[in-house]
Amino acid sequence: LVGAVGFALLKENKHNQREIVKMSQKYMLERIKKSNYLTDARKNNYFKRVNEQPLTAMNVFFEFLAEEQQWKNKSSHPE
Repeated sequence: LVGAVGFALLKENKHNQREIVKMSQKYMLERIKKSNYLTDARKNNYFKRVNEQPLTAMNVFFEFLAEEQQWKNKSSHPE
């Protein structure tokens, strides 16, 4: 009985983890689409990389955020 409960909890945990990954990926893709600082080509590149490399999607997203921040800084400090 304890083993069956443990197995059921393990399966539920795996299911919840998959849902969290899906929700995170969806958020990242929507956030990339909404960017006003990067070109469509750059956004498409990040979009494609997040979709094709789900294990490294968070690293790709951080890379996107860093690049976007650079463009924000450049646009707010005209030389």
